[in-house]
Amino acid sequence: MRDTKSDRVSVFGILNIVMAVFGIVSLTTMFFLLLPQAAATNNPVVQLIHDNAAYAAWIKLSLAMGLVATVAKLVAGIGLLKLKPWGRQRSIICAIML
Repeated sequence: MRDTKSDRVSVFGILNIVMAVFGIVSLTTMFFLLLPQAAATNNPVVQLIHDNAAYAAWIKLSLAMGLVATVAKLVAGIGLLKLKPWGRQRSIICAIML
């Protein structure tokens, strides 16, 4: 008989890692919106970011918080795949935070 508990833990570990990869992709996209070359485009959203200092500060804060959350999600996924108790704790904390 297969150990279904470790299978479930592995599935959630892989899902945490996949979600962390999606987070890295979205953070990279947001980072490129802040580059000075992006301001030269005719995109009104990018112009708004570069014209409004408060909005630019919010985007930068969101990037920093997103990076912390993404790293936490990645670490939790790796911990779950290794069947470490701290992986479960970190996953629960990430689920509450996000």
